[in-house]
Amino acid sequence: MSGQSRKSKSKQIEKETLVYCGPTLKGLPAFSIYKSQPPAHVQEHMKKSPAVRELMVNSEEFKQVKQNLTVPGTKEYQFYRSALKYAEGGTE
Repeated sequence: MSGQSRKSKSKQIEKETLVYCGPTLKGLPAFSIYKSQPPAHVQEHMKKSPAVRELMVNSEEFKQVKQNLTVPGTKEYQFYRSALKYAEGGTE
């Protein structure tokens, strides 16, 4: 994600096929696929955790994002680590 604002990220989510690239959360399995808007319980996770929101990517970005999840120093790696803390009940 290249510095998109929350508003533009929300508009992007409304019209694309999305893949969640983060760790499994309650009601949100890793690598879930959504056509346009995710369900309300997923949107709650996205509101509570900026990392979860950033790990919801369009299908065209999926391959690169997935590769970067395990590369220290990448933003995807950092988002994933933050999402893990959130999944464990911590704060980001």
